[in-house]
Amino acid sequence: MDYCHDILINMEEDNVFKFYEWENYDPIELIKKIPIFRVNSKTLHDFYLYDVLVSLTFLESLKDKTILKNNKLNKTLKYACLLCDCKNVLVVEFNDSGKIIGRSNLLLDDEANIIEFIYNYKESKMLYQKEDKIKITNSLRQEEMIKKVIRLELKTVADKKNASKLKYLFNELFGYEENNINKIKELIEAELKLGININLKKIYDLIVLSYNN
Repeated sequence: MDYCHDILINMEEDNVFKFYEWENYDPIELIKKIPIFRVNSKTLHDFYLYDVLVSLTFLESLKDKTILKNNKLNKTLKYACLLCDCKNVLVVEFNDSGKIIGRSNLLLDDEANIIEFIYNYKESKMLYQKEDKIKITNSLRQEEMIKKVIRLELKTVADKKNASKLKYLFNELFGYEENNINKIKELIEAELKLGININLKKIYDLIVLSYNN
């Protein structure tokens, strides 16, 4: 079995964040050593997009072979490996049944080094069962956070019957006045569904600022 060394991961259960979406509060860890496999693009695609169950034989071959450096201490991930199709790289963690419980992309430099490193490796054939497709959002996580904050604020001011604040936010967003509260909420929600723009970002900043004062 071959290994790669010294890579940073951001293991998440439900989403696989690109390196440019990583945040300071994410569970970023340093892997000192992890088994590495070259696979075909279909396999990597399945591991990215579906709940996958690997064979128990393969699972056992991974046992305690991944070493994490946490502060000054080393610890092991019981079942984990790195997969690469010479175009993309994915780190996966499994539970005792062989089901994926975490996925991580890599930093750009780490990914490029692994792709170069594994290029002449023989492709591994993995036995696995593809199950349900996982829910993946195409929006950047920062955009989702902005939408969540704005929607929460709309609900909060509506519950408090703070019509003046709703009208103020609407005017800042659209540049004209609207007195119908239901129409205000409908139009802002419709705008959110179109995606984040500079005016929605401005509204988000105003909401955050109002709670920091």
